[in-house]
Amino acid sequence: MKTNIDLRRQYIKIWCETALTKRKTINVKSNSSYGLKHICEGAIGVYVSNEEIIECMESLGFIKRRQIGSNFQFNISKIVNNVVFKDRLGLLYSNEYRCFNRKSKTIII
Repeated sequence: MKTNIDLRRQYIKIWCETALTKRKTINVKSNSSYGLKHICEGAIGVYVSNEEIIECMESLGFIKRRQIGSNFQFNISKIVNNVVFKDRLGLLYSNEYRCFNRKSKTIII
C-alpha cells in the first residue's frame, strides 16, 4: 500500500515528466525550482517542497545549477507545458481563483 508521501512523489514525478521539456543547457530565464514547485502544487493539488522538486528532477536526469540560496535553475525550456490532473490529491491550501488554461493537458490516474 502506498503512503501519501509515495503517492505525492509519484504525482510530482509524473508532473515533471509531462510539464517540463529538457534542453541541453541551463536556462537562466526559466522558472527556478521555487517557481516550479508552485506550478506543480497547482497541478497536483497539494503542498510540494522545493527539495521534492529538486530531488525528482535530479532523478529524471535534469541538470541543475544553484541560483540563490536553496533555489536551482535547470535545463528546461522557458515554456512550462500546462498540465492538470483530473484526480488531484487534495487541496491543502486555499486558492479558489486558481484556474487553468482550457486547452491544458489532462492526466487521468
